[in-house]
Amino acid sequence: VDSRLTYIEAMPSQSAPDSAQAIINGFRYFGGVTEILRIDNFKAAVCFGGRYGGEFTATYRMLANFLGCSLSSMPPRSGWLKGHAEAAVKIATHTLIARMRKQERDGQPFNSIKDMNNWLLQHLDLINGHTVRGLNASRRELFEQDERQHLLQINDWNFQLSKIETRTVPPTSRFEIKGHEYCLPPGLIGRKIQLELKPELLLFYEDGRPICS
Repeated sequence: VDSRLTYIEAMPSQSAPDSAQAIINGFRYFGGVTEILRIDNFKAAVCFGGRYGGEFTATYRMLANFLGCSLSSMPPRSGWLKGHAEAAVKIATHTLIARMRKQERDGQPFNSIKDMNNWLLQHLDLINGHTVRGLNASRRELFEQDERQHLLQINDWNFQLSKIETRTVPPTSRFEIKGHEYCLPPGLIGRKIQLELKPELLLFYEDGRPICS
């Protein structure tokens, strides 16, 4: 059974870090990750779409490594495959976006994107708690009965893509970060890498693939 459980988030932009972080937030809302994440062909995520998977940006390869899932782009000229997503957009527009616009017209504007997302989370059950026609159950109930058990579990959701830096490995192959020096393999000299700094962990990636931590 396809529950079509829906997650919606307002984003400051369609950049790779913002859109990827929204995907992480969505999976966190669902309580787990699917084995395959199918991405529509937008530039922040997909370098080249293809019938057999496509090629993805470094940010999205890091996202897949973090989530432990595979990526797949939408095959070219296959709009019919996005029927569920297009239907969800229409439902969200009529159910939630219309209410948000009315609130603004009534003189109660949202002061920030955070306020908008708090409102969306509080009202998502207008969609997910609504009984699906012909099935006598809500999206939430169908999801809990048939889909949650198949999701991959994530222990740490703390992956802040917006805080990842891109740097070029210097001739010394060494980086000084917060008073400490880190040395990478000399073969990486002159190449661009990504750094993710967590409170107790520093990770290095090249072109989205983990190098060391």
